[in-house]
Amino acid sequence: MDNVGVFLVLIGAVGIWYFIKKQKDAQKRNISIGLVVVGFLLVGIFGEPSDAEQATPESTVESTISSSELQVIEESKEVERLAEEEAAAKAKEEEEKANADKKAKEEAERIERANIMNLEGEATTEQKSVLNDLAQQQFKEMFPYKGSKINSILGVSKDWRAIDGEWYYRADAVIVNAFDAKLETEVIIKIVPETESSGFVTIEAQ
Repeated sequence: MDNVGVFLVLIGAVGIWYFIKKQKDAQKRNISIGLVVVGFLLVGIFGEPSDAEQATPESTVESTISSSELQVIEESKEVERLAEEEAAAKAKEEEEKANADKKAKEEAERIERANIMNLEGEATTEQKSVLNDLAQQQFKEMFPYKGSKINSILGVSKDWRAIDGEWYYRADAVIVNAFDAKLETEVIIKIVPETESSGFVTIEAQ
């Protein structure tokens, strides 16, 4: 009967390997594991040494599991370990791909929100950032002397808003000329979009 047990262990081990590496089938893999367990039980129950074997010191063993059976167990554990590593690597790969897709989607949405060609009511936070940069560049070109500035924090009377196909903005400003003379005034800034992040800027001092 112990031969039957050994046979079941071998068949089960082969099944575990096959249904993990060659043809993934969790149900059949579990059946194969069950065969190995049953085989070990049969060997343990019916594999007791005979009287002659008990009388021979060389044949006395502390375990009924032979070296070949131990090898089968080790191979089964190795197969299980490789399968777990493969599953973990696949899960990590899928997680990294999902994170990359999420970041790409978020970046695409951010770019779309920053597109100043979208002239719809009040500007988004991203559009305001682009519009402010364009306005500051034009303001510095027109009024390059130190001290000239747009009071874009407390002096805004009308924040960026789309009106008749252009962006409109009003704010207090300080304009300094070449002789350090200061003029506190209000500027009206209009930007006609030309691309997603550029446009024709006009600044009028009141």
